Amino acid sequence: MIEHQCSFSPKLDDTSRTFVEQLKEDQASAWGVVDRVYTGFIKANLRRFGVSDSDIEDVTQDVLLTAAGCIKRFEFRAQTGSFRSWLKTITRSRAVDHLRKKPPPSAWAAF
Repeated sequence: MIEHQCSFSPKLDDTSRTFVEQLKEDQASAWGVVDRVYTGFIKANLRRFGVSDSDIEDVTQDVLLTAAGCIKRFEFRAQTGSFRSWLKTITRSRAVDHLRKKPPPSAWAAF
């Protein structure tokens, strides 16, 4: 499952190569930046993709775990996008996975 999310290889944009290298080396300070800078981006996209506010924190953690597991495969390629695009792809995948797991609303809930 993670293999599929790791296949997207974006280019360098406003995210520096040095920063991504620090993530690949698993430097705590770089992951702290991800937490401070990109968590809001992830949560906004999760809301846009239909994840409820009560589930946002859990799905955000799933996104960050997937990104941490895939970061070593991240490559800069001019034709395919950016770090944010790569992160948004992971976010969308985790949102879809989460929404598929949720049971459909019961017809009896309205009564």
